[in-house]
Amino acid sequence: MKKISTAIVSVTALALAGYVGYQYVPKWPEYKPTAEQSEAGKKFRGEYIRVKLDASSRSQNYTATGDYLNYSKTVHFKTAGRIKLDANGMPMVLFGTEYQYNPITISHYALSEYGSTLPGKPGKTFWNGVNKLLSMQSFEGAFRYNFPFHHYALGKTYPPGWVSGMAQGTALSVLARAYHSDQRPELLEAGNKALHFLTVPIEHGGPFTSMKDLDKSLDGYIFFEEYVGDKNIYTLNGYMFTLLGLYDWWQVTGSEEAEELFKRGIRTLDKILPYYDFGGFSSYDLTHITFNRKIPHGPLRYHATHISLLNCLYSVTGDKTLKEFADHWQDSVTKQ
Repeated sequence: MKKISTAIVSVTALALAGYVGYQYVPKWPEYKPTAEQSEAGKKFRGEYIRVKLDASSRSQNYTATGDYLNYSKTVHFKTAGRIKLDANGMPMVLFGTEYQYNPITISHYALSEYGSTLPGKPGKTFWNGVNKLLSMQSFEGAFRYNFPFHHYALGKTYPPGWVSGMAQGTALSVLARAYHSDQRPELLEAGNKALHFLTVPIEHGGPFTSMKDLDKSLDGYIFFEEYVGDKNIYTLNGYMFTLLGLYDWWQVTGSEEAEELFKRGIRTLDKILPYYDFGGFSSYDLTHITFNRKIPHGPLRYHATHISLLNCLYSVTGDKTLKEFADHWQDSVTKQ
């Protein structure tokens, strides 16, 4: 009798172990664009070709201390459109009826100024950008937006103080170049604080999440949200910009945490790229899945951004999946 009961316990334990293990096996859901989505992708491709957008100008063999995405040649700031330069030449962006300092815009300004001085040392304008960025960092390491913003998919407006993984990532790219140029302790501290805030979960006010909104079993696949919501939006360009920031901080400082997050982030990127493809065009985010939007969101210029970012990330990882999608999305708008 004792042997039988032991056998029953053993079988039960094995069954439970199998069940628990099954729950954590990653299950990537099947995704195939509908006929309507594929047709929309085809129209986006045609419009992209018509307006002659091009990803090649920002595709490069990327380095953590080089000219960031060729910004010295492709990004220039002057008072025009929604941009106004302040008394110190710092760009402000018009949101609503007021001009605001945007942490990403400030980062892009600093990166453009940095690249313009290479191969020499960065000049005053770069350091002005760095100092402005540092003045915008909160005590816990976040680069917050101090103005409201309405997101198209969420249907709500972020109040001032909202955060973004992309803001943290682009700031890390600036701070990495600053620390490479001048190894001041305050620059290292600011970068480490920015890195730490990237790992704060959405539930606690940060941008860190996972692919769990595709399937509960995907909680081990990390993601950094550009726009934080009740449901994950999974904005592709913001995520890849964040990965570049992690790579830069790892390369310049030797941060093991940044290295681990970068490698885990690339692991996620490998898996999620097919979900952004519709009719040979790339979607801005995954709201067509997580919000059940009929047609994927496909702003034309972000297709070029996706291609250039994938090419840059491929250049530092050698990851074939990234190259395959960069080539696929490039070919879709050049080889008809």
